Amino acid sequence: DPSQGGGQRASTGQVEDQIEQRLLKLVRIEGQAECPPEIKIRRGNDFTCKVVGASRPVTVEVTQKDNQGNLGYKISAGSR
Repeated sequence: DPSQGGGQRASTGQVEDQIEQRLLKLVRIEGQAECPPEIKIRRGNDFTCKVVGASRPVTVEVTQKDNQGNLGYKISAGSR
């Protein structure tokens, strides 16, 4: 049933933009986010995005808090 959010997909581009504009600027990391090409909107359907072009390896763990597309983020930056 689509009204349950089972068939909805998040825009990968929007998620990447949010990571780049909010998170990366906040922690002063330069780079581009790359997320999975298909993200189903569903609570608990968490995924990981990579940041390319950063001076060190960076990943962003994205948590889906609900079925409405509200997301939580956690940045993990490796050392060089």
